[in-house]
This record gives sequence, structure tokens and C-alpha cells, in this order.
Amino acid sequence: MPKLFLMRFFFILCFLISATFGFTQISKVTIQASGLTCSMCSNAINKSIRSLKYVDEVVADIKNSSFVVTFKNPNLVNFDELKNKVESAGFAVAHFKAIMHFDMVQ
Repeated sequence: MPKLFLMRFFFILCFLISATFGFTQISKVTIQASGLTCSMCSNAINKSIRSLKYVDEVVADIKNSSFVVTFKNPNLVNFDELKNKVESAGFAVAHFKAIMHFDMVQ
């Protein structure tokens, strides 16, 4: 239960930060999934994440059960959609890390 609370807190915090600073850009996201047992599992998540229109590239790291996602348009990124895509492939998000750049922050 604490992991779920922390993940929700992180999503809300990122949303508030991006809403506050109009010049925030998300350069990439690293998602670690739990429950992967083979390359077919990895492929299912990869296909699911790639189906989002704003996703440019997904690089899978099977050894660490993680995916590095880069975006075509960083302003359209939706963390909930990314999480839901992993879950719709039948897996859970164990770790979610977003790299954000703040331009013109005073």
C-alpha cells in the first residue's frame, strides 16, 4: 500500500510542477515493470506503450525489466496513460522515473 501512495503522490507532484511551470519538458521516462518472466512479456509492454501517439521510442532492458520511453511531443505526456498501458499489458509498475527540464524558470 505505501508504494501505491508514493506513486500517486509522485504523479500528482509532477502534474502540479508541470502545471505551474509552462516551460516544463519531459525528456524521458524510465518505467520498471514487475511480473516480467520472458521476452514476450517485454514485447507486450513495448507494443502497448508504443501505441500512444506521443511516444517516439521505447527501449527495453529485459535484464532490469525496465523501459526507457522518449517522446515526440514532451508537452503531451500523460503519466497515468503510461501507467495504464503497462497495466493493460498485464503487468504492474514497480518504479517510475521522469526526467524533466525546466526552461526559463525564475
